[in-house]
Amino acid sequence: RIINSYKRKDPKWAFQITSAQVTNKWPLFWLAEKLSLAPNDVGNNRFCFTVFVHPEYKFTKENVMKLITFRKGLIVALGFGALIVGFSVYAAVNVTIADGVYANFEEFGGPASTRMRTLTIAPGEILGWHNHPGVGAYTIVKQGTLTVEDGCGFDTVYTAGQAFVEPAGRVHRGKNLTTNPVITAQTFIVPFGTPYTIDTAQVCGRPLRVAECKDDGWEQFNYPRTFDSQGDCIQFVKTNR
Repeated sequence: RIINSYKRKDPKWAFQITSAQVTNKWPLFWLAEKLSLAPNDVGNNRFCFTVFVHPEYKFTKENVMKLITFRKGLIVALGFGALIVGFSVYAAVNVTIADGVYANFEEFGGPASTRMRTLTIAPGEILGWHNHPGVGAYTIVKQGTLTVEDGCGFDTVYTAGQAFVEPAGRVHRGKNLTTNPVITAQTFIVPFGTPYTIDTAQVCGRPLRVAECKDDGWEQFNYPRTFDSQGDCIQFVKTNR
């Protein structure tokens, strides 16, 4: 059968398969790089193999061993191919320092989860588009030069020793445009049960200040929704609705 468009709904993975074919003789593996860490994932970065299997495919012991062998071979082949064509595979290294829970966080009016972590971004690596719920992300650049690209289309550069806040709900991505690793330390606080990170496409928003809505600025925003007028945009900034 042909899968014309399939996208895994789990937001911790960022990939899409636009076309795939599966037979009753062999399932199709599609390798997808995990572009950003799962919101509450303490583990390491990894590759994800998504398997599409024809309903008549038999999961016998022999066939399962074939799948395992095929997967290992694919990893080796891709790694070898990367060496040949010079293709780079990046994986930002996320190290969780500590997780905690507030019994009652006043700003949310209830319990909240918090996490402290470090994130190492390899030279030339560009992270996926995302935003942070809750209070956003309190970030310190511990090493290197970090470029933060806003979803609305502009860059801000931070150097070692600088601290800043990634505003809640504002879509952005981190980039290391240098030849040296970038290391950041971050703290997140979100309503209990809410992910620390939400992956998105490149979209502009959310608007943070009334000034961003003025002089036709409201027209550029399309996240978390579009606006009908300057007044509509200003109302959203004031009420978050």
